[in-house]
Amino acid sequence: MKKNGILAVCLSLCLLIISLMSGCTRLNDKPPACIKSIVSYGGADRLAVYFVLADSSGAMTTANGTVDLTIYEAFESNGNKIGLFSKSFDVKKTDFKKVKFGTGVWEHKEILYPVGRIAYSSFVMKPSVMTGIIKLSFKVAPYGDVLNGEKTIIF
Repeated sequence: MKKNGILAVCLSLCLLIISLMSGCTRLNDKPPACIKSIVSYGGADRLAVYFVLADSSGAMTTANGTVDLTIYEAFESNGNKIGLFSKSFDVKKTDFKKVKFGTGVWEHKEILYPVGRIAYSSFVMKPSVMTGIIKLSFKVAPYGDVLNGEKTIIF
């Protein structure tokens, strides 16, 4: 009887360890080849922004690097884009998140970097139109490759 109890405890511990380990999958860290997407959700007083990198096979990936992010108004004044917001920051591959979106047949997962919320009050001026452009440049460390992406957004 004592052997069965010990065996049951050992089996339970083994199953617990296996289940915990199966949830600890590493995210792809092959070098990125492009910015797969830039996503922005406009709100009453801010934008929420994230981006996704992809490797040469098109699979979502992570990387260390430096981001230069600029938000412009969608139209040009005298041939010049009107800059509203600009920010540079370092990114660690460990800061990328695997996130589930949607439900049912629309459910999918993305490996993304959450830039976060950008308050309109941090813009140098209030947008005069409803649309803008996010330009994102990602300098991959240590390779030095620069990946560029652009997305039209709604404020």
